[in-house]
Amino acid sequence: EVEREAREVVIHVLELLHFEGVSATLRVRCSKGTYIRTLAEDIGKALGCGAHLTALRRTEVGDLVLPRALTLGEVEACEEGARDALLLPVDSLLQGLPSVVLEGDAVSRFSHGNPVAADVLGLCRVYAGGQLLGLGLGQADGQVHPKRLVAQAVVEPARAEEV
Repeated sequence: EVEREAREVVIHVLELLHFEGVSATLRVRCSKGTYIRTLAEDIGKALGCGAHLTALRRTEVGDLVLPRALTLGEVEACEEGARDALLLPVDSLLQGLPSVVLEGDAVSRFSHGNPVAADVLGLCRVYAGGQLLGLGLGQADGQVHPKRLVAQAVVEPARAEEV
């Protein structure tokens, strides 16, 4: 048995969609950090019969919803050159976080793992020139510390060809 640290979660929706014999299908809309398997066990304990999951399907994460998703077959059916247009921006899962835009020397400092001055507390998106640099953690000291950096394409300076 894996010990799980107790945490406070919010169940926004708990809906019984189907019940037959000993099987039930539920729809759950919940806060982050909710262990659905543990929720099933807790429901079984409350009912006095025990319970476990036989299937789990995540239908929504933030602004990403299953009806807008494509199957692998649908992606493969697109012309190779058109596939990139199907992809969401790398920061599409981060839209709920505040953003910080860096300029000048702060861009290089942050990109090399050093904290930079910024007026934000907690987890944030960090950008420069419209490009995501990574995630930062704003602290009370007025500094944003790099938490996760996104690899940046290295642009080599043009070299004169020798004749």
